[in-house]
Amino acid sequence: MKRQMGLIGICLIAGIVASGCGNGGGSVRATGLGAAIAGLEAEFDVGERTMKAFGMIGAEDGFGLIVNGEEIELYKFDPKSDNAKRAKETGTMQVNGWSFPAVYNEKLDVALIRHDEHPQGDKIKRVFEDIK
Repeated sequence: MKRQMGLIGICLIAGIVASGCGNGGGSVRATGLGAAIAGLEAEFDVGERTMKAFGMIGAEDGFGLIVNGEEIELYKFDPKSDNAKRAKETGTMQVNGWSFPAVYNEKLDVALIRHDEHPQGDKIKRVFEDIK
């Protein structure tokens, strides 16, 4: 019985800790991500967000976003992070040795990726760069 109660206690603690982690959608307005979404909504049909493992690329927050039926990704960064610096300087990011195109909006400290795979990628990039 003590063993079961201990296991239940550990599960409860883990659940409480896990509920405090992640995007949860509440942080979007408090960051540049909300401004990025609003800017994109002014020009495109913006749909659902999908959770991404933003910590894997060193971001503070981030998600996939459906724009005109195709997904792009937006990530909020500490401007001093390695990937933020790399995106500003070279227009790329790197994860586990893989390099991929990225656009960094310094006004928002938000990076746009996977726009190059989108049929309207050039327009998305221009709109994103102009968001203040």
